[in-house]
Amino acid sequence: MKLEKVEFNFSLKNWQKAQMTDLQKQYFGVLQQEKSIEKTVQFFLKSGWLVNFSQLWDLVQNLEKEKVLIPHLTEVFAIQPKQHAVEMNFKSFCHWPFFRSLPAVVQSHLWQSHQVVEMPAGALVISIGDQSRDLWIQISGQSAIFVKGNSGSKKMVGLIDQMATFGELGFFLNEARTAEVKTLTQSKFVKIPHSEKMTALVNPESFQEIRHRFQVLRAFIQSPLLSCFRNPPWMK
Repeated sequence: MKLEKVEFNFSLKNWQKAQMTDLQKQYFGVLQQEKSIEKTVQFFLKSGWLVNFSQLWDLVQNLEKEKVLIPHLTEVFAIQPKQHAVEMNFKSFCHWPFFRSLPAVVQSHLWQSHQVVEMPAGALVISIGDQSRDLWIQISGQSAIFVKGNSGSKKMVGLIDQMATFGELGFFLNEARTAEVKTLTQSKFVKIPHSEKMTALVNPESFQEIRHRFQVLRAFIQSPLLSCFRNPPWMK
């Protein structure tokens, strides 16, 4: 279940304990009216207002901390989207997203080097600053992505669902991890360690094209322009 679509009720006896900025008070008023995060965002966009998603997410976290939201976020995350059984064989692997466009010799090498890893809920998969170069595929269960906010505290910024691939930047660019990934439920992964042999197998021009694509993406994510849209000065 996607968090933004969940319709909440509110325990108003607790809401005054939640610390809010003036902007968050506006968001909370509309959230009570619209019930869901998605409809709250749509309300402001239709009214011609930009939404400060950082402040909106801080509000949701504070409401959860003071037990204002019904259902609680822990209950929402416990509701798993319907997942299908994944065939764990080479033929199926060659049709998975991300891998289906690779040359057959590369697919074969990756499949031969893959590992199946199972983790309980709450397990740390990738930590910020980690130098590992493993590529991960979520086979079952669900995980969450966390980054460090301006205050240094970690904030959840996304969910990883079945068959999603993550860890590409470290895998291709050999850079330290910029986000943390933790399992929300019992999860199964395919883990593919990086090897120099794989680099040799890929056509150099194709490999450089992939590297360039991720470098452009990384530069865009870190650009001051995008930062302004994430946290516009007039919304602080």
